[in-house]
Amino acid sequence: MRLAVLPGLCLCVLALLTGTARADGDPASDVLISQRVFVPYGSKLSPALASSLDRATDQTAKAGYPIRVALIASRSDLGAVPSLWSKPQIYSEFLGRELAFLYHGRTVVAMPNGLGLYYARGTTPPERRVVRGVTPTAGLDGLGAAALRAVVELAATAGRKVTVPVPTVTPAASSGSSSSTRDRVIIAVAAAAVLAAGGAFAYLRRRRRVT
Repeated sequence: MRLAVLPGLCLCVLALLTGTARADGDPASDVLISQRVFVPYGSKLSPALASSLDRATDQTAKAGYPIRVALIASRSDLGAVPSLWSKPQIYSEFLGRELAFLYHGRTVVAMPNGLGLYYARGTTPPERRVVRGVTPTAGLDGLGAAALRAVVELAATAGRKVTVPVPTVTPAASSGSSSSTRDRVIIAVAAAAVLAAGGAFAYLRRRRRVT
């Protein structure tokens, strides 16, 4: 009986651990349904940038030009759609459609290689030029600053003024790696659980032979 139960327990441990990292298909869509800015789980944007993004998106919403922002620092931040990594425009379209049943404004996605913009009614040439003209610097704060600049400039193309300055961000080693680090920790713990279960399985087999 004990020998038969161990493999099942091992599978349950793996399912619970990996489920923590992949509990939903698209983390950003879950957050942006009720909030204006998505920051990767386990990551931390600098307080100044976090406050500036919140204020800027609040101002655009009050001005009738709502914008929601997703900062995607690593492939694991995409949940079930990792194939859209380094494809900010395609992911902005995917994310915008995910939000469409409750949100109908513009969706900005910032990835290390650039920005994407989606709007169900179509974006204007000036809006597209803004998105193409913004290049993020390294790190999560680099993504945040790029997104903030895009929000301010996008609003300006529609005649909406956003009175939030874009802080200068010094290029640094990417701070968006915490999601990947979290996944590595989860995998390591899962592997340890498998090894422990395997050791217990082997011990019980030896004990059964002795008895």
